[in-house]
Amino acid sequence: MSTASAWEWAVVFYDRTLQNWQHYKMQPVGYAHDCQLVEKLPVEEWDIPLPAVVTPSKVWEW
Repeated sequence: MSTASAWEWAVVFYDRTLQNWQHYKMQPVGYAHDCQLVEKLPVEEWDIPLPAVVTPSKVWEW
């Protein structure tokens, strides 16, 4: 399996796993390192946004 196809599979799995999270009593949270901060990410119509991301120095909530 190529790196690109493995990445694509992971993205599809993430979106399908989280597509119905609002129906459950849970709130998904992303975890990242501070060095992974970027100004903007590309967004696709099927993307599932996370309501919060936690880094060692800050909790980002939308």
